[in-house]
Amino acid sequence: MLTRRTLLNDAIDVAVGTALTGPPLRWLNAPGTGLTARTTPATNRLTMATVTGIETATAHFGAQDAAIGGGLSREAAVGQLKYAVDLLRDASYTDAVGNRMLAAVAELAGMVGWMSHDVNMNGPAQRYFTLGLQAARESTHPRALLLQVNLLADMARQMHTLRHPDTGLRLVDAALDLLPRGHHPTATAMLWNLKARMLAPLGTTAVPEIQHATALAVDLLAHADDAPLAYIDAAELAGNAALAWQDAAIHTPALARHAEKQALFALAHRTGGYSRSTVFHQVSLTAARFTLAEADQAATDGHTALDLAAEVPTSTRVLDRLHTLLDHSAPYANRPAVATFRDRLTLTLRATGS
Repeated sequence: MLTRRTLLNDAIDVAVGTALTGPPLRWLNAPGTGLTARTTPATNRLTMATVTGIETATAHFGAQDAAIGGGLSREAAVGQLKYAVDLLRDASYTDAVGNRMLAAVAELAGMVGWMSHDVNMNGPAQRYFTLGLQAARESTHPRALLLQVNLLADMARQMHTLRHPDTGLRLVDAALDLLPRGHHPTATAMLWNLKARMLAPLGTTAVPEIQHATALAVDLLAHADDAPLAYIDAAELAGNAALAWQDAAIHTPALARHAEKQALFALAHRTGGYSRSTVFHQVSLTAARFTLAEADQAATDGHTALDLAAEVPTSTRVLDRLHTLLDHSAPYANRPAVATFRDRLTLTLRATGS
């Protein structure tokens, strides 16, 4: 797999609509066949210790991505993924080891996809997401189902960023269809919360559905008794709800009050290690207050967002979110506090080539 950004971006386009959702939806619901033991002569023996090492490396890449963005370790993660795939192709293994390794490959491919998306390599990101989805679909390991769900959710988030929320909505619904009713409430909460984000750009008629989806997600998480997902907590749900309400406020500005409330909750409850998410929450708060015509307070919030963003130097998505504040602040550009903020924001974006 190529690792150089320009070559890979030029080589792979992004699919949307049925071109993206059609193929996976045809095979996702069929049972995976799994890997059977491979005992033919091989140069390497794949052991459970090696699989555990791949899983540990993936967790490490995920922690770095959440803290400072996907740019630092993406190519290292690609190299780790190539190594893992080569082991599956060339090594011998037992049923248990092979299927857990297949799940590990799915998780690592999803991480590479997410890191690629974070630096605007969206064609490669989609290719890695699809690779991960195929690997998870084939694995019989117990984690495989939730890996499929998480990969579909990440693909939906990418579609929202690329302004195809209708495609994202299809992917979220496909993920919900995979989950047995009454099981995996944490994952179900994550998906309903994400569904609100996909609905928000669709217009004022979607507001009742947004309210239902966000409230259901909170209720599901509050009563969840399953093993938690690493990144799904009350702050994550609130941060996504803030984004949904801010999208809805494009059509009805008063809805930005919901975005402000959710962003404040997310900031107050966000745990350490998620610096990029903290920046996103602060940007949401700033945008909401500009929308609510609280311009001077919004400018103060914007300076905080810029301070926080300096701690996440390798995320293009952070720069993209900051860039939106130029539009939000434009109606108040003649106010001294806002003008000062806009000057600083412009200098920051120019310094990064954005």
